[in-house]
Formats: sequence, structure tokens, C-alpha cells
Amino acid sequence: MRKRVRCARGTALLVVALLLGWVSSACAEAEETPAGSPPVASEPAGAAPPGASDPVARAEPPAFETPPVLKAGDVLPAALRKGADFRVAPDVHNDGFLNRYQLKTTWGELEVVSTALLRKRVRETAAIRQLEDMSKSEEFAKSVGDAGQGAVRGAVSLVTHPVDTVSSAASGVGKVFSMAKKSITSDEGSDAEDDHWKQVVGYSQTKRDLAKELGVDVYSQNPQLQKALDDMTWAGWSGGMTGGLALAVIPGGVGVAVSVSKNTDLFQRIDVTRPPGTIRDDNRRKLAALGIPSASIDRFIGDSTLSPTEQSVIVVNLEDMEGTEGRAAFVDYAAHAPNRDMASFVVLQSAMYARYHHDEEPIARFEGLGPRLVARTGDGSAVVIHPMDRLYWTEAAGGILASVRSRLDDAPHKRIWVGGSASDRAREALKGDGWELREGVLAELVGD
Repeated sequence: MRKRVRCARGTALLVVALLLGWVSSACAEAEETPAGSPPVASEPAGAAPPGASDPVARAEPPAFETPPVLKAGDVLPAALRKGADFRVAPDVHNDGFLNRYQLKTTWGELEVVSTALLRKRVRETAAIRQLEDMSKSEEFAKSVGDAGQGAVRGAVSLVTHPVDTVSSAASGVGKVFSMAKKSITSDEGSDAEDDHWKQVVGYSQTKRDLAKELGVDVYSQNPQLQKALDDMTWAGWSGGMTGGLALAVIPGGVGVAVSVSKNTDLFQRIDVTRPPGTIRDDNRRKLAALGIPSASIDRFIGDSTLSPTEQSVIVVNLEDMEGTEGRAAFVDYAAHAPNRDMASFVVLQSAMYARYHHDEEPIARFEGLGPRLVARTGDGSAVVIHPMDRLYWTEAAGGILASVRSRLDDAPHKRIWVGGSASDRAREALKGDGWELREGVLAELVGD
């Protein structure tokens, strides 16, 4: 048995990733299963019989299966099924890798892909409640009342003529002009960021401050949270109120809002209140210090599907994997995320690999296997990590295993970590192909 060493920092970063909900639904597409997904497959139709060409004979894999409709009561703890402002529909669909939930909140309905993302949405629901309570408090109304009148008139001008207003303001103050020029002319930015004019006039700064105090990701794809943040930011920004001052008038105090999430480690190591352009520049310097080629850095930083927060967490996790070669392969892999779902998946994957590196055994290097990614330990063993909810032995899973089999025959051991669990057929198929399966990795970390 391998010796396991607890690493508080590595584990904390993974818990942060879980709280921010970094996981994807890209693997729902059978013909385009995400890179880095765990190899879990049988020989494709028409392939040679097991053992005909492989150096080690393999057992005949089981027949493929269709994922059943699951019940929320069977797969979720009570705290994630129902709360004051939300409830999860009873039926849960699985695509062979990740669960799909229907989340009904006080403010509407959301489809949520993966249990990790559901945890994020539940915490965001609590944050929305705090924002709504804050907006109705007498203290908040008084704070933004008189002081905000002139700023509100300015805000109206920004909404109706944003470019003209920004140009006029920037031309009068050298420092503001310099910051505005950088904001408008720097890297294109991610799909999750505010419009440039909002960033220039300070609106986005107020929003970032508010999100940090609440303990939520300002670049979250939750439309309900974004609306609540925007509504409160307009009121606070127009009245000259910062995020911290706004939270001071929340009924129950700041501690109530901050307790929505425990991602303090992230906020200590990554200053998410800085402008996104500044964060990207910082990530660029860090990657260069790791010896990542400039072409790989350019692709990674320029990938609009990765938010500044997501890029930063990937960089921090790669920094923590000291001594690991081939980190450029992970950067290239992340830079090719085709959509937001895949970007979220890669971020959580990076955190899980960092946790393996610190708590299990060092990862010697990363290798790209076509569109996929595998880690190697010092003795050449292969490690594949996937934050899935429930693995079923589907045709899509079979195709992944077949695509990497010949590239890993030199590995003395093949280990696969999954975030959730695997069906009996999936376990049988993996064992027959020589894989050592470990289930429940995410549950170990979040305690349910």
C-alpha cells in the first residue's frame, strides 16, 4: 500500500474548486468525450479479439449498458436536495459520466450538470438570499440614498452613451486614461467578464469586491446570481458604496454572508478583486517562470472560454506540482477547451491532479495522448483522474479506453481516480483491462 501524506494546501485548493463548481458536461457528447476523461472502454467493433495483438491478454469486456434514471434521494445528501430557497427535482439523468439535475429556486429554474456544480449553485442561492435581504434593509437604502443621486444620473449616461462617457472621463485624468487604455486594448478577455466600459468606470471593481465578500465567483455562469450581483452593484456603485461597506448592512452581519462559502484559501492566494487584465498578466508571468513555451502561454491566456478565476486556479495548481515535467502539456490541453463546460472540467481536474501529487505520490510528468491527457509517476505508472459522478459502461466510455490502450501498455500500473462511483459493469471492464480503480475521491474531501 502506498504511503499517503496529508497536504492541507493541496486539499484546500481542491475543496475550493468544488465550492466554485468547476466541472463540465462536455463528456455528455458521446462522439466528443472530453480530453483527459478516464480510459474506460472495450475494444471497438471489428477490433481484434482480446490478446490477439496486445502483449497481455485481456478479459472479454461486459456488454454496454444504458444509464438508468436515478433518484435525487439516492445520490444526494439531504442538504443538497432541499433548502429554504431551492429544491432538486426527484429524477436525475446521467450521461454515462455526470449527473444532470433540475434545480428549482425562488428565482427560477436551472439545469445543473454534475454534483460539484450543484454544490456551487446551492451556495450561490444562499448568497442571492443575502443580497436580496440587503437590498430591502433600511440601512442600505439610507446609505445609497442621498449620496447616489449624482452618480445615478452618471450611470444613466453610461448606459445610454457608454463610449462617449468613458472617453470624456478618461481624457481628464491621466491615471484613469492609462487604466482604461489597458482594459480596452489588452487580451480579449473571457466570455464571463463584464463589458469593457463597465470595467473602465469602476462598476466591475465594485462587483468583484462584493462577490469576494460574499464568497462567490464573480465570473459564475449562474444567471440568477449575476442578476443579483448586478442589481446590488448598480445601487452600491452609484452610491459610492464598496462591496465591504455594502455587506456591513446585511441583516446578521458580514459573517453570515461570508459563511456561504469556505474558499478562503483561493482568495488568499489569488486576488480575484483585481482587474481581469491584471490577473491574466500575472498568470502569464507565472507560466513563463515554470518554463512553459510562449506559444502555449498565448493560447492559454487567449482562450476566452477560461475565466480569469479558472485560469488562475489552473496556474496555482501547476505551480504546486513542483518537479513535475510536461506541465506545458496540461496548459495546451486546457487551452483547447471548446466550451465553458469543458473549461470547468479542466479546472477541477487540475486540482485533483495536484491533490494526487501531494497526498498520494509525486507526478513525474504529464503526457498528451492525442486530445487526451495522462499523468506518469516515477516508475512510469499511468494515472488518469476524472471528476465524474457515476461511470457507466457505455459505448462512449469504451471508445476512450480503446483510444489510449496501446499508448499505455508500457505502464507497470494503470490507476484511475473517479470523483464519484462506477457501475458493476464499469468496474469489471476496467479490471479486465488492467486498471486499478479508486472511487469516491470527491466525497472523501467534502465529507458526504
